[in-house]
Amino acid sequence: MNSIGRVRFGIGLLVLAALAAAPGDARAQSLWHFREAHAASQRGDYDTAIREYTLAIDAGDLPHPDSFFAFNNRANAYAAKRDWDHAVQDYSEALRRNPKFAAARRNRGLVYTRKGDHELAIQDFTEAARLDPDDPHALIYRGVVYCERREFDRAIRDFDAALGLCPTCPGAVNGRAAAAAGRDCR
Repeated sequence: MNSIGRVRFGIGLLVLAALAAAPGDARAQSLWHFREAHAASQRGDYDTAIREYTLAIDAGDLPHPDSFFAFNNRANAYAAKRDWDHAVQDYSEALRRNPKFAAARRNRGLVYTRKGDHELAIQDFTEAARLDPDDPHALIYRGVVYCERREFDRAIRDFDAALGLCPTCPGAVNGRAAAAAGRDCR
């Protein structure tokens, strides 16, 4: 191989090395943004969390579980800021990526509750309870919605089911007592 051939070969190897390294570097960047977003969220810095989760998501190369967690966690940050519409969008995207993600379903139900859309909230809490039958929170939250709708018998059934899973859960104990008395369960 002549000197021009060796130069071309060397340049080709450098290009291949750069291409091979790029996805790893990008993935390292997206995971770094993901970790920074989580840390910001833990500090209560939701604007930074949203920005960092967005950078991680936009990189487009988060591994499978991290991609739907990124949408769920960014939705949590939006919800903390009371930006209900963006929260619903992100929870919905997390569920599109993982339809069996009970926490995202339950979280979206909470946002629908805050928006006053009780039908969608009940649907999400019902599905979350089906997906994770050992978690009492979807039942408690659905019971609260039934209380808001003055459907106390349904609320009592949900609180009783939640108490079967968690006999000391304050939301279930207090909600059951309030529903039995025909009062607001919050």
